[in-house]
Amino acid sequence: SYSAPNTNRWSSRCAMGNQESCCGCCRRIRARWFYRLDGEVLASDPPDFGQAMYWLAHPTHHPRRVDECLPKIAYTIQADGSVQQEDMKESDCQTTAPADLFYLHGTMEGFGNRASINRYDQEMWRGFNTRHQMTACTAFTSACRAFAPLYRQAAMGGSWDLAYQDVLAAFEHFLSETGDRPFVLAGHSQGSMHIIRLVKDRIAPDQALMPRLVAIHAPGMGQWIEPSPVPVATGSSCVDGTSVALWAAATPQADRKWTLIGFTTGGKGFADFANPGAWGDTRGTLLPDDETRLPVLYRNFVERAEVLDGLLRVHHHPAMADKMQKLHSGHQDLHPYDIHLFWANVRERVKQQVAFHLRNQ
Repeated sequence: SYSAPNTNRWSSRCAMGNQESCCGCCRRIRARWFYRLDGEVLASDPPDFGQAMYWLAHPTHHPRRVDECLPKIAYTIQADGSVQQEDMKESDCQTTAPADLFYLHGTMEGFGNRASINRYDQEMWRGFNTRHQMTACTAFTSACRAFAPLYRQAAMGGSWDLAYQDVLAAFEHFLSETGDRPFVLAGHSQGSMHIIRLVKDRIAPDQALMPRLVAIHAPGMGQWIEPSPVPVATGSSCVDGTSVALWAAATPQADRKWTLIGFTTGGKGFADFANPGAWGDTRGTLLPDDETRLPVLYRNFVERAEVLDGLLRVHHHPAMADKMQKLHSGHQDLHPYDIHLFWANVRERVKQQVAFHLRNQ
């Protein structure tokens, strides 16, 4: 079953993943997005997904953004807490990838229904903005071309139905560009909520479309479809074939009712999450470098993770205590970094899922 989220519960937090106080954030967003200039295509207008401005990632419009958001440096954290640095040469080809990715970002605006267009090239490598979302997107591009629409997300006072209509329009455009190629469906936070409706209403009933679906990754929310049209990965299990993986990260000390997903669901909702920390031996967390702010891979940042009491509880390396404290700011909720904490694990899993799908088409 699917029910729209209770947006009233979200009014005390400006945007999913943004710890900034509501009032200041909303004032800035109103000033930036509310007023119309003559002849300008506003972010509140219906999106034209034939235009580059309405795509955060797109293999034709923005082919450089994937490689730009891949880490060029890795820090390996040793048992004694020392750090070994090495250069990385990882690259995801956006022309020869065997599958496609449709990625739905989480909330970036704090007021109404507005798409975060024309921001990426003007933003710094910090905050919960388009760059943060783009680095999350690269967790799913190890074997995929990336398509990530900038839809009119539902923030405070916004309509979820309107946002979903944009998502649906973007998905139809995605299908028109990808032919019969296999695809991965992924998102975070609000994006994951829209995935529920997209799967239930558009994908699952389509007998021609379902065989193309490689996998679903929908972290950062606490609902799913019952009965599920695909198997649900739980704990450390890795389901061969099409499956859905959901998780919500927090510290071992977190009280679920005070995390964002606990707050939005009244402490209820889906809780039998997957554990991406157990997906193989690859462990790597993608975070901004303290000095350059460019994305860096931290190997062994997460020592282990466990699904316990309705959360994916993350145990960090003792040497990373200060950095972990900055990620949750004392709130114990790691929602903004659901994907980033397990970036390398997810990339390896997606690569395996695409390979399995191609072998068994």
